[in-house]
Amino acid sequence: MPVHLDQRLLAIARLVRQDAYLADIGTDHGYLPVYLAQTGRISRAVAADINEKPLKQAVAAISAHGLEKKIATVLSDGLKQVDNRVEDIVIAGMGGELISSIISAAEWLKNPDKRLILQPMTQDVYLREYLAKQGFCIKEEDIAEDNRHLYVIFSVVFAGEQQCLSPEERY
Repeated sequence: MPVHLDQRLLAIARLVRQDAYLADIGTDHGYLPVYLAQTGRISRAVAADINEKPLKQAVAAISAHGLEKKIATVLSDGLKQVDNRVEDIVIAGMGGELISSIISAAEWLKNPDKRLILQPMTQDVYLREYLAKQGFCIKEEDIAEDNRHLYVIFSVVFAGEQQCLSPEERY
């Protein structure tokens, strides 16, 4: 039986491409890659976190579901220790400024074959402006409501051209 995801994580999961090699940055408990592996959505995954305690929780969840051969774990500051062959990269549950700094530290993300699935907890306007200036384009967008909170989620690809956002597009 698949792990239970809240509405926010389910909305993120829907934006992951079929059979993608996934990186979940800031994986916390590892439920997202476990769910995606259980449901056959991804081919494999790497679950990364900057802190040992949440990474140990992810290792436990992966092991409890027998997915050690499909999901690797790595202690990593952002994408620094992550295999750059990953195709879909989830960066969720942190502020837009931190997400921007994680993206800017990984030049290899400027590749149209990569898809970023981003869910900023704060500063989504800042993140949108950063992405536009760096040549990224928002392809899909969703909003999830969970526990009386609204969460914006979007999938992004590198288009190579800076964009100028209108006031409406920023929000």
